[in-house]
Amino acid sequence: MIQLKSLTKTFPNPDGKIMAVDQVALTINTGEIFGIIGLSGAGKSTLVRLINRLEEADSGEIWIDDTELRQLSINQLNLERKEIGMIFQHFNLLQSRTVEENVALPLELAGMKKNQITARVQETLDLVGLADKAKVHPAQLSGGQKQRVAIARAIANRPKILLCDEATSALDPQTTKSILTLIKELKKTLNLTVILITHEMEVIREICERVAVMENGAVIECDAVETVFSHPKTKLTRSFVTSLRPDRKSVATKDSTSYRLKLTFLGDSIREPLLSRTIRKYNVEINILAAEINQLATVPVGNLLIEVSGSKKEIESCIHKFQQQEIQVEVVSA
Repeated sequence: MIQLKSLTKTFPNPDGKIMAVDQVALTINTGEIFGIIGLSGAGKSTLVRLINRLEEADSGEIWIDDTELRQLSINQLNLERKEIGMIFQHFNLLQSRTVEENVALPLELAGMKKNQITARVQETLDLVGLADKAKVHPAQLSGGQKQRVAIARAIANRPKILLCDEATSALDPQTTKSILTLIKELKKTLNLTVILITHEMEVIREICERVAVMENGAVIECDAVETVFSHPKTKLTRSFVTSLRPDRKSVATKDSTSYRLKLTFLGDSIREPLLSRTIRKYNVEINILAAEINQLATVPVGNLLIEVSGSKKEIESCIHKFQQQEIQVEVVSA
């Protein structure tokens, strides 16, 4: 578990000080993918650099399990940092080194034996799907492949925590999706806790379990992703959620179609954030056409008329998921 307690960071400027991180308190659970989103200058990248003390906080506490990082000596901190991998927007690969040599670097610095390094590098390149690129240099790779090398380097020491600072911002949408899929797979395979910094709500929806929204150095909202999508509490969060909906261009393909569905809910299922979860899980758009809730004796009954757009296969998967949750589905038109 990671706990940030009243974490504060300022930077000097000619007029005094700029508050970059303002009394941030967060708890990030072991094994979850936790997103931090905000506009440029919100303080999110500074916050993630405070976690591994690449930047030093002015005040506050940084706990990883039972260890408070701000109390550690340099030697103790370097040992703790082996448990924290980090990837960046611009990859930060050494151009003079081959792929396998880039991945080997943190293992060399950790003092691992040469034969162990060779085995670990091969294993790690297999994990990120780049075993066939071991001998090439970064200049010969695509952007997505470079980020895979950076990820391999970050996990070479088998850390417990992976920090991702705008790791997909320099990538096209298709490559972004493949990198996010890789991060999800590595999270399961290596039992990672992932903290993901982004300014893209699409990335949050794709991969994260919980999200914190930052503005002017402070966390203004923090909750499960489906709750933030279905019930955003702040103006900034609402703008993120609203701006996301028209951007799902991948839905509109030559195979796109629309279904009009009538959904009938009973009891507690009325209160579930069903639509936000569906949009996150499937590549579809959903428009609410009509809705009502009635009381049948002591049981609330909800009726929802929606239009679902996307590929036929994705829509059918949505319908099947609705039915699994004991929601009555009637196809009004297709």
